[in-house]
Parts: sequence; C-alpha cells; structure tokens
Amino acid sequence: MDYSDSLDKIYERVGFKEIKRIKFSEKSGYFVILGEYLGEKVVLRTTPVFDQGKISKLTREYQFSLHAEEFNRNSNKKISHARVLLTDSDSVLFWSIRQFLDSKTLGEDVDHDKEVLHNFDLIRSEFIDHSSDLVNSIVQNIELIKMMKKNNLLPKEVDYGLFTKRLHEDLSKYDIPKIEKLLSVNLSKQASFYNLSKEQYFADNNLSVVMGDLIPANIIVSNDKNITLFDFEWACVDNYQFDLTYLWLYLWRYENWQKDLGQYILKNHQDQTFFQLSVIRQLIAWFNDALLTKDSSELERITTFYKKHKWLKYLKVAGSSTGEFLKIASSGDA
Repeated sequence: MDYSDSLDKIYERVGFKEIKRIKFSEKSGYFVILGEYLGEKVVLRTTPVFDQGKISKLTREYQFSLHAEEFNRNSNKKISHARVLLTDSDSVLFWSIRQFLDSKTLGEDVDHDKEVLHNFDLIRSEFIDHSSDLVNSIVQNIELIKMMKKNNLLPKEVDYGLFTKRLHEDLSKYDIPKIEKLLSVNLSKQASFYNLSKEQYFADNNLSVVMGDLIPANIIVSNDKNITLFDFEWACVDNYQFDLTYLWLYLWRYENWQKDLGQYILKNHQDQTFFQLSVIRQLIAWFNDALLTKDSSELERITTFYKKHKWLKYLKVAGSSTGEFLKIASSGDA
C-alpha cells in the first residue's frame, strides 16, 4: 500500500505546510515531517491505524501535554515541555502534531544503527562542561512534573492501559534465569532486596507523575542553556525516583554528571533505597529486553557488550549496604 495520498489528505484537512521530510516511508505509513501548523513550526508524525501500540504512545504523550499545560496555567513555575497540539485519525493513518524547537538536543546526534545503546548515552561535546547548570534545570523540570495531579495519569479501564507503568512491578515477569546465565551473574540478592521493599516503593505516597524516558536525546538545550523536555510517550505514574535514576544510568560515561545528579537523588535513606530499587528494576528490564533476540550472532554481540558494561557492575552491587553502593553511585567508578 502507498500511503502518500493519505498523507496529502492530512495536509489538506489540518492545513499543514511541509518544510522538510525527516522520515518518509510511503510503503509503511510511518512519516515524520517538519512543517507549519497554525503559524507555528511543528513536527507531524503518522502511524498506520493498525499499530495500536504506537497510537497508544502518541495518545499518552498528547494527554500528558494537556495535563502539563493545565498545571502551567495554575502554577507560577512552568514545566518546560514540547507541547502536542493535536492528535487525530482517519480510516488509514493516525497522526500527532508536536511543537518543534529549533535547538540541539543534549544527546549527540550520530549514526546509531549498530550500537547496542543506540548512542542515547552520549552527550554533545559542547555541553559536557555545563553539567551543574543543566542538571539543575533538568531536576527543576522533573520536580514540577512530580507535582502534577497523578490521578489524571492513572490507568483507567477505558484507557486500555494508556498510562500503565513502562516497567513491570513484579520482577518475576522478566526472565531472570536467562539474564543470569547469559551475563554470568547471580541476581538472587538483588531480587530479594527488591521484593522486601517493593510494597513501600509502590506505596501511593511514593508515587508521582514521571516522564518515563529521561535520556539525553529527549532533552533540548537552548542557546542560553535552558532545557525543554520532549517525548512523553512513556509518561505514567511510578515511583518518584524513576526518572532521575533512569537518567543517572544513561550518564554512565560522565562521572561529573552522575555526581551532580546524585546530589539531588541521594538526599536521605529512603531516597537511597528507592534509587537502588530503581536501578535493579530498570537494569533487569533493560537486560531482559536486550537479550530477547533470537539471532545468535546478535545475542553474542549484546551479551559481550553488557558483560563489560558499568550497568552490570551497578546491578551486581545494588542491594548491598548503602555505603558500598553509594561509593559507586557518587564516584561513577564501576
């Protein structure tokens, strides 16, 4: 099927003026187009109507944007996020129109086809020496997101799981024996530590709205070093340490960045415990997904990569004494 005609109909229906084709696949129906809508520079993204998974993510992002704008209207401090202006569909394509900001992302924009982590863990060289100011700005935005009304983003039956958590609460949902075998690690201590504290970790008073995908590639940095967050396709309600732990793990290359971020996420005993629990939960989920491939050569490549990676060393020490883990967490030395 050729989706070009369907795209043209969207242009006409919403009054979209194309500027540049970022991703253009007539046969698949997945388009990413830079353009203008209602006098504003935007990005149009489309997906075929049969891809309910992607539609759910785009809808989630739109609903988050609406709630964030409601928060901003009633608050002196504003969440800096890329607004989603519209989502809609016809019988062929679903589309989303999101605000475009003409600034660089914190993450390096390089070819990542053959990278295990897709280079999402790289920071542009021009920003590396600005960790203190940028981390502070990132944390301020995440703290404001935590203040949003979480009941607006709790999953409801009619939403078909729209705002369900990105990661499982129950570690048994993951193939831990496979992870242990392939990465030559014993995770019984980590699983026990997690299960003992899981109830407190997911207690209502420890839950907040989270972005769900806080990585350098999803952070826009303006010329004056202010940041804007975008890509809220995984926004949900989860433990309050989820986002900053997620980012801390992706900053594994940058000791100063981890130290600066650690000042905000390791303030007291509960923060330290929930940080370790988040590390365990996130890394087990990531390893589980990465090791799902049935391609033996690809599996060998990924396994070799992670066996040498700091993430595995973080996971090995998680669940130990707080002092032992924080020695790694504060120094970035793994």
